[in-house]
Amino acid sequence: AADALKAVALSKEAGSGDVKEQAAELTLDALVLLKDDTRLEMWSSELAQAFPKNASEFRGIARKSILTQSAATASKGDKASLEAAWTTLARFDLPTATPEDKAAYYKNKLILAEKTERYGDARDAVENMLRSSTLSAEDQQYALSRKAWLAELVLDFDTALQTTQKLTGPEFTGEKKWLKLAMYAELANKDAKPFYGQFLRDSKDEDKNVAIAAQLVRDSKEPLKEIEKSKAILAKRPAILADLYLNAYAAANGKPGSLDIAKKALAQAGVVGTPAGKVLSRALLLDEYAKLKTKITAHQLDGANQKKMAQTLKARVALVEDTEKLVTKAVESADWTAQLVTLDLLAKQNDRFYQEVLALPVPAGLTDEEQGQYLQLLSEQAAPHQTRAADVTKKVGEFWGQSTAMAAMDKDLDALGGAVRTILVKEVQTLAEVAPDAKKAELLALAAKKENTKVLPELATLETARKGVRENPTSRDRIEALLTLEKQMGRQTMVAYLENRLATLKGAQ
Repeated sequence: AADALKAVALSKEAGSGDVKEQAAELTLDALVLLKDDTRLEMWSSELAQAFPKNASEFRGIARKSILTQSAATASKGDKASLEAAWTTLARFDLPTATPEDKAAYYKNKLILAEKTERYGDARDAVENMLRSSTLSAEDQQYALSRKAWLAELVLDFDTALQTTQKLTGPEFTGEKKWLKLAMYAELANKDAKPFYGQFLRDSKDEDKNVAIAAQLVRDSKEPLKEIEKSKAILAKRPAILADLYLNAYAAANGKPGSLDIAKKALAQAGVVGTPAGKVLSRALLLDEYAKLKTKITAHQLDGANQKKMAQTLKARVALVEDTEKLVTKAVESADWTAQLVTLDLLAKQNDRFYQEVLALPVPAGLTDEEQGQYLQLLSEQAAPHQTRAADVTKKVGEFWGQSTAMAAMDKDLDALGGAVRTILVKEVQTLAEVAPDAKKAELLALAAKKENTKVLPELATLETARKGVRENPTSRDRIEALLTLEKQMGRQTMVAYLENRLATLKGAQ
């Protein structure tokens, strides 16, 4: 029937024009029933030339046939079929197409361009698709989602951010959308705080909430204020909260109020027992140690008369007792550094007290018997300090014999950076001040050990690597090369993004 009707339609013999026109329409209807899109495309184009009045209608049928053929071929999925589908789509008569047909064409082209990794063509197709005045709301959201993905693919995170903000579909709402926007904002060097803040208001995921709240603190110019804002969230993970307080304390170390930060941190539930909490506890102990050392070292016994002698002896005993109390606190903390320096101070001050007491002058005017009694009293008062000095000195020696402690400090210095590392260096210097000669040089070498500095890549090298990814977004080698450079740059968000992108590529293989 299709062949016969076509013969009637294109007959050169005289006859009714209406009959020929009807035959043309019926022959195309027959091909539709046959699902013969190859002939439908060719015949409708042929008939468009023979029937100028119906040309627009017949060309429309040809265009739809091309889209159908292309989609059917592409559905096979193999590379050859996808390439054949692309070739078929190229026959689409775009100049004569209606706005609706153009929108359909660009959507098909977009899908096929992505599958064949023609990302430049895909970006062109999505832009043309979005320009269409007849695009449905659903297709507009689809086009926007693809535009964002295509921009991300070539590291254009600014465009990805702006485009994703326009998405309103159910898959682009709530927590997922806020995290996506925050990631794009960070990668585009924009302010991600508004998106993270919105996420925290909507999210019920404790782990993600803590991670994001911690990131907000680290990025803030006023970390203590940011900690207060998110304390209810961060308190659920004391180790993370302690680490944030430690960094804030380290940044303010030596400034007025820095010790208050440490005290506030240690007042939070669960912080004391964390690694960062132990560093903060040690910092407070060493501060007490430094103040007490200055005070007791400066104190002098005055033997000018019995009254002054009694007063200064009493004051010195009180200072030695304060040192004993500080040693007790250090022992309870189980901190090697705090115990060592406080024990060292106690040993030296007991010995000093013993020596100074024995050197006190005998008051004038005493009989020989009274002088003997006086010296006996001094000896009785000084002797316990000599014994205590000997015992504590032995204990200090045992502490210096713990080789693992020095190795641990060396390891910590290698692992830490920035202001927190500065704190540890000061602690090592404090130890060096009281260390025996055999250990002093080792400690001073540790304190002088330079922080591992990052060797930053040159801008041209970095841009070349980024260009490589933009040119071939699915190349594992190019993404890995960029990842190496981004690690050197220390851009953690970009590192995490590229690692996830590599994992996605591996999963797709």
